[in-house]
Amino acid sequence: MILILKWTDYIVQMLLNENIISENDRAVYQYCVQTTLFQLLTYSCILLLAWYFDVVGVTLAYYAGFLPIRYVAGGYHASSHKHCFCMTIAIYAISLGICFQIIEDFKYYGILLLSFFKRGFSDMVKNHSDKAAELFC
Repeated sequence: MILILKWTDYIVQMLLNENIISENDRAVYQYCVQTTLFQLLTYSCILLLAWYFDVVGVTLAYYAGFLPIRYVAGGYHASSHKHCFCMTIAIYAISLGICFQIIEDFKYYGILLLSFFKRGFSDMVKNHSDKAAELFC
């Protein structure tokens, strides 16, 4: 966290030295740069976790659906960046856990459902083929 604060001060001071921003805007830019750096840290940690647990594809799909909703709907605002980091990681972990549970449940119930339809479809085809054989033979 201290490193991010130092980077924030460095970036904002560089913007001031280059006359890109004015001293009046310093606080706004410090907040924006600090928030951006914390978000980069958070998403980098999530991608590292995804790589470690070999779920990068699932994580990218999760964020493809989650980020637009978060952008439009807003969400919970933590009282500090540290708390936001912890909550984001926790929500990610819980969401992936639920996702994998749904996938496992679908494997079980999906197989049952498909076998039910397969049996029903097989019986239907057999009945219709017997009727067709009676008509044309």
